Amino acid sequence: MKLSVVDERKTPIQEPYVLRLSGWSVERYLKEAPDDARWEFVRGEVIVYVFSFHS
Repeated sequence: MKLSVVDERKTPIQEPYVLRLSGWSVERYLKEAPDDARWEFVRGEVIVYVFSFHS
């Protein structure tokens, strides 16, 4: 799954940010959440942490 986060002007939001996606089941999380990302499932919500460590 690929997410794109934009503001009201459709400009991409710069990192870091945290997304909360509600209404997910644990089955959907296990099926759709990428293995190589910082995602976690908490009480019916998926929490996505997006950080960039550019120097």
